[in-house]
Amino acid sequence: MLLQMDNFNNRPDRIITGYRDSLVSYSQKDRYSPYDRKELDYNQVNAGSGQGASMARFTIANKHLYAVDQTTLHLFNVQNASKPAYVKDIKIGPGIETIFPFKNSLFIGSNTGMVIYDITTASAPVELSRYAHIRACDPVVVNEKYAFVTLRAGVVCGGQQNLLEVIDIQDLTKPMLKHTFTLENPYGLALSDQTLYVCDGKSGMKSFDASDVSQIGNKLLETHKELMSMDVIAGPKSLIVVGQDGVHQYDYSNKAKLKALSVISVTKSN
Repeated sequence: MLLQMDNFNNRPDRIITGYRDSLVSYSQKDRYSPYDRKELDYNQVNAGSGQGASMARFTIANKHLYAVDQTTLHLFNVQNASKPAYVKDIKIGPGIETIFPFKNSLFIGSNTGMVIYDITTASAPVELSRYAHIRACDPVVVNEKYAFVTLRAGVVCGGQQNLLEVIDIQDLTKPMLKHTFTLENPYGLALSDQTLYVCDGKSGMKSFDASDVSQIGNKLLETHKELMSMDVIAGPKSLIVVGQDGVHQYDYSNKAKLKALSVISVTKSN
């Protein structure tokens, strides 16, 4: 597990960037500081790759590492894990925030839109399209047909609206906005089958039935108001949620009813 986190202070450089899924049972004794556990030490992560979160700034796909800063996509060949090799940089434009892979595509979120790259040839990404939206912070997750984007107003991001946008990406060269829903203060999100999980800041962790994308806003399944959440990863064994007080793990075999398993508590540093 790779961890970086902070409170809700619009710090884009402090997010959960990935994890390695391990299902554990919960008890009050399981509350501990991550700094006391070797499992969370970056140097302990083995050569495998984890699953990226929606607010991540780097990802591994097709034996290459793709990382973004505010303007640029940085590309490295990591086929030989002991000797990663720099490949090249690709200028994208200002305001780049997040990167999310799906099959042979990269979906890069910025504070003004989303850029889609084809990575069929991993070392030579090809820009397919750009989708523009209002100025706002912009995590994104996707499935075969749609991209789900949360837009958050804020001092750093700019903008005045807090929204969930559903974008048709069946033609990757022509992404089109299909539906828009109002949220309170959305951060990261995750998609598992037909269920969409949204971290809605101080309004808590929310889950929606996304089987009909035109009705997502009317199909709220569950809200955990006590969980001030920032990002979420839908893993094969558990749902990992980054909250203000730490990293929470849930059994989500019942997608509409989360069951708390454990929490890695985090103490604010002075």
